[in-house]
Amino acid sequence: MAWAAAGFAAMAIPAVGFGGWLARELGRPGPRFLTALVGGIASRLVFAAAAAFRAARAGGDARFAVLAGIVCGFVPVLVFELFWLARTSAAHARQAETRG
Repeated sequence: MAWAAAGFAAMAIPAVGFGGWLARELGRPGPRFLTALVGGIASRLVFAAAAAFRAARAGGDARFAVLAGIVCGFVPVLVFELFWLARTSAAHARQAETRG
């Protein structure tokens, strides 16, 4: 159970942290949105790889448990991000149409 929690945390914690930054930067001028996006992706990859490496060294069922945790941490956050960004982008597009 601890390996599944480690895999989940490796995906969910950076996603929530960088997701908040993404939400704040969406629609603002400057490169900070792209920085938040790349930082979120990179941190998830690094933390997931670190968790997977430690689980592989532990052997046994740890590999499968950490993989299940990574998937459980990735899929719900990805679906939420996709819907949130689509909804927010559409709202920004409607607002731009009414202005000009």
